[in-house]
Amino acid sequence: MTRRPFSLLMAAILVLGFGIVACAPEAAPPTTPTTPTTPTTPTTPTTPSQPAAKVFKYVWQDISPSGAAIYIVLQELTDRIRVASGGRLDITLYPEGAITPRDETTPAVKARGIDMATNAASMDLNRMGPTMYLMGGSGTPAGPSTADLIAWIRQGDGLEVMRSVYKDWGLVLGGDPGAPELFAHSKKPLTKASDFQGLKFRTLGLWGEILAQYGASVVQIPGGELYQAVERGVIDAFELGPPSYNWPLGFQEIMDYIGVPGIQSPGYINVILMNHAAWNDLPADLQGLLVDEIQAMEYYGQLKTRKADAEAMAKFIAYGTKIFEVEEDFQRDIAAKSRAKMEQYSATDATFKMVLQHQTDFFRTWHSLAGIEPAYTLFD
Repeated sequence: MTRRPFSLLMAAILVLGFGIVACAPEAAPPTTPTTPTTPTTPTTPTTPSQPAAKVFKYVWQDISPSGAAIYIVLQELTDRIRVASGGRLDITLYPEGAITPRDETTPAVKARGIDMATNAASMDLNRMGPTMYLMGGSGTPAGPSTADLIAWIRQGDGLEVMRSVYKDWGLVLGGDPGAPELFAHSKKPLTKASDFQGLKFRTLGLWGEILAQYGASVVQIPGGELYQAVERGVIDAFELGPPSYNWPLGFQEIMDYIGVPGIQSPGYINVILMNHAAWNDLPADLQGLLVDEIQAMEYYGQLKTRKADAEAMAKFIAYGTKIFEVEEDFQRDIAAKSRAKMEQYSATDATFKMVLQHQTDFFRTWHSLAGIEPAYTLFD
């Protein structure tokens, strides 16, 4: 309702008052002085007041450091939820390792040491088996892009598949969108398979298994230790994340080249996992708000991270970092080897086989329109 200015309200009262005085009959003067009446005490309202709305204070630990673009997306998400709920759902976000070790967030959610977490599915390989390679984590060679994974979740019933896989650990609410990763940081171009023969290369997971087939010596080192590992000669080259993640770590100071495209990790999502009891504690309206905001973030987050990656890539180039492209024959062979590994896991793991078939059916349909999009634009 629109509020009227106070001055107009007072003017209206005065006009009304003068009108009443002018129209009323003249009163006879009192014959005796009147005795002032004693003011009565206001009565206490009989209607009980509404109880204060319950505030749900939850803790959410992310997998990313506080300065990463993907972390900032989640900060903005929790701020929007706090405002939209009128303060009733107050989620505090923490960066990786702030409360529980980075690789222990899934059991921490199950035990409700934390209420929510974003984790890389690869962190759960030892707990839940190779199916985690299909849960959207970083490092699936020739796998789906970030947009593909979000489409699978929201248009291909992938969310229900993920919930069935994670059911004993928590409730999957969606995916925090990542981005295509850089193929490598190196001191020389690594464009073909033979370039990896004898190379000391840092990576993890399925890509490590495939690189070993090309003769690489695969070294597993945490991302925060890569700068020093290069300086000490422990590794010759490495891959880690998208440009906006890598630039702040200073890799441009120690490596001359960046490789593209990141076929070893074309995209990824981090699983948003919530404790079952924490979810059940929320009233229906807050559950709906949380789900809606996460779904909106999945799309907005892709825009945010893509812009940040484009800006970071420009910084690498301006610094003097040189870019090399992976040869198409090499990319094709990587895709073939990746599929062979997937078929190998399918032969011995029924859950893996089910998820792989579900994704294959969806992505073949999803990619069938790829030829409609032009390869060239006026902005190239």
